[in-house]
Amino acid sequence: MDAASAPASGPEFRERVLLVDINRQRLDVMVLVLEDEAGALYLAEKDLLRWRLRVPAAGRQIDYQGERYFSLTSIQNGSHAFDPGKLTLIMEFPPEAFSEYEPDTRYAGIPRPSRPGHGGFFNYDLLVAHAADSLQRAGQFEFGYFNRFGVGTATALVDDIGPDARLTRLDSAWTVDYPEEMRTLRLGDAISRAGAWSRSVSFGGIQYGSNFGTQPGFVTFPPQSAVGQAVLPSTVDVFVNNALAWHQNVPPGPFSIGNLPVVTGAGEVEVVVRDALGREQLVTRPFYASQALLRPGLEDFSCEFGFVRENYGIASADYGTWLGSGTYRRGLSERLTGEVHAEAMRGRAAAGVGGDFLVAQVGTISAYAAGSRSDAGSGALAILGIERQARPWSFAARTQWASAGFAEVGLLAGQPEPIQSSSVTASYAAGAAGSISGALVSQHHRQRDDVRIATLSYSASLGRYGSLSVAVMRSLIGDSGTTIFALLSFPLGPSTSLGFSPQFVRGGESGSSSDLTVTLQRSLPLGEGYGYSLMARTDRSLEATYSLQTNTGTYSVGAARAGGATAARLEASGGVAVLDGDAFLGRRVDQSFAVARVADYADVRILADNQPAGRTDAHGNALIPGLRAYDSNVISIDQLERADGRRDRHAQAGHDPVFPQRRRRRVSRQALARRDAHPAAGRRRADADRGVGSDRR
Repeated sequence: MDAASAPASGPEFRERVLLVDINRQRLDVMVLVLEDEAGALYLAEKDLLRWRLRVPAAGRQIDYQGERYFSLTSIQNGSHAFDPGKLTLIMEFPPEAFSEYEPDTRYAGIPRPSRPGHGGFFNYDLLVAHAADSLQRAGQFEFGYFNRFGVGTATALVDDIGPDARLTRLDSAWTVDYPEEMRTLRLGDAISRAGAWSRSVSFGGIQYGSNFGTQPGFVTFPPQSAVGQAVLPSTVDVFVNNALAWHQNVPPGPFSIGNLPVVTGAGEVEVVVRDALGREQLVTRPFYASQALLRPGLEDFSCEFGFVRENYGIASADYGTWLGSGTYRRGLSERLTGEVHAEAMRGRAAAGVGGDFLVAQVGTISAYAAGSRSDAGSGALAILGIERQARPWSFAARTQWASAGFAEVGLLAGQPEPIQSSSVTASYAAGAAGSISGALVSQHHRQRDDVRIATLSYSASLGRYGSLSVAVMRSLIGDSGTTIFALLSFPLGPSTSLGFSPQFVRGGESGSSSDLTVTLQRSLPLGEGYGYSLMARTDRSLEATYSLQTNTGTYSVGAARAGGATAARLEASGGVAVLDGDAFLGRRVDQSFAVARVADYADVRILADNQPAGRTDAHGNALIPGLRAYDSNVISIDQLERADGRRDRHAQAGHDPVFPQRRRRRVSRQALARRDAHPAAGRRRADADRGVGSDRR
């Protein structure tokens, strides 16, 4: 037993049940308090922890009925007022007497994803185009099957749909996500992960690595936080770059607000604390956030092995030489992130190290070095760069040098790296006056002509009248002339706009020219609706497109005329989901999905995060595509709207005897967030799976 702790005997202590309040929090709770013969009060350890008071490391403590009690006077710099007649105990403590308060983020309460049963999906994109004497009938199809072990997908292109159809396989893979570890395993076609100096390669084989997308809200770079302390119950407002980012009431004591939604670059966090008496304190702290950095101790890796994919989109199964690649990044501190990358294939191998370092209030400095060995000999590569994003000035500079013998996996035979490649960019944001930016890119080659291009651009918002942007590009080598492009856009409604795009070319081998394009367009809504696009150019070319989006797909028809020739096209896109043996027709299943069931009520409008997502069919079912994977998606019904557009009188009265008000649905995904089929696209998407798991109201 501790020397300062002693058992309490009955006659020495008196039990009191008191109404307690601490630092004017209005707790209004009744607790058991012990009083000794000298009038000293003792509080139970469990109550101190419940009130976030730090347990005293010194001072008298006693054991009473199996629980520890601490003398009230031993708590750090506290004061109290005890009224035996009113049975009240009012205490006051400084902020340092409390443990730190860390409020939960919206992602803290997300339940674990549920493993789905078995099911599948099918997506299609169909195209029929007619121009002059040619007729094109093509389609792109995606098939998927999922179960509790993962999801398998396969995509294919079909040309000349009909008796002479030609099918070309694109990607086939089986993917398994591990959300708890934030990792993903992919078997089949994939794209290798490039390091800071290497290139991505399409291959078929195995890929295993980090996937932070399986935990929404997880911030990979060092998070920004706001800290402070409150003597009384207070309201805390956190401003990031003068924009309100967080608002909440906090109890007395120190507090820490982590994972603030900050933008990358330089900025300022301002914390305003207002207590119950109206007193206000202000704390301001500058910061610099960079996505090139990882939070301390965080590891990000990927390893691949397989065979290089050749003639992608032309041949279905043309695999070449073997390929092995590995990338490992780790946050060594809040300012330093290191990287190691190695890759090899038949006839060549390369490896390199480097990292990104944050210089406070300056920016990030990147430095990488790599070496290679191939059939052509040995080579080396070095990269040095600096980047700063701030307001009003931002700039970035990067240079890369490579020796003649340097060879990496992504380079084609006979296509060596440039001797030196450099770029410099700078921008200035003038607030309401707009922003201006300039860039200079230079490449020095061994076997080709050098390249040196300068660009200058300006953009500004015209408020409710629209926006303006102007860009100028000129080559500084040879006589390629100067190109000037402008875009003036005027909003005509929530989704309709009118645009003017003039373009001028001055000088160069082809001489001078000018062109003007006028476009009137209406964007498709999130739910059901239509959109269109009308375009006319000064060369008398015309183009018109009309699109219709329903709960079962998206359809468009278009026509164009240029140079005396006319062309027309028809397009259709949609998907089918199969869940527990039932098939549901809907729009493309591009991400996670769910099936909403509303008894046997047809034409009920379903909302996902308060946006139109579909309508129930004759059996009361509706396919809800495009849900966020591994996140809580709020799925509800529109009680005030029916298919005929009229308002329901029961819903208007504020009650609904038939439908539940809201549902929170936990969506799980068994797919890797990957690049689109073509590696040059650079767009990331998510394969789909079923979205019904644990249903929570």
